[in-house]
Amino acid sequence: MDREQGAKLQVSVKYYNIVADFLGRRKEMRAVAAGTTIRDFVAALASESASFRRLAFTAEGKVSGHLRLFRNGQAVLDLDEPLAANDEIRVFPTISGG
Repeated sequence: MDREQGAKLQVSVKYYNIVADFLGRRKEMRAVAAGTTIRDFVAALASESASFRRLAFTAEGKVSGHLRLFRNGQAVLDLDEPLAANDEIRVFPTISGG
């Protein structure tokens, strides 16, 4: 991966359900700095919407269990994994029922 300072990667992002509502869009191509982790990406989204921030992070500032993230069709298990060029990220709210 290109780690030059200022290098940007393009990632495709799709948002679902209330995540899309909170962010005001369903999909986008997004430029991120080389070396950006999935955790960094979620934090950047949280800086755009207070409602998304409350969904995505606990009061202690940790990523909450209220999101489900998929990268290239696989569930994200390691939030500290860096994004790569042309990754496809899907962001879902956790669904619960009774």
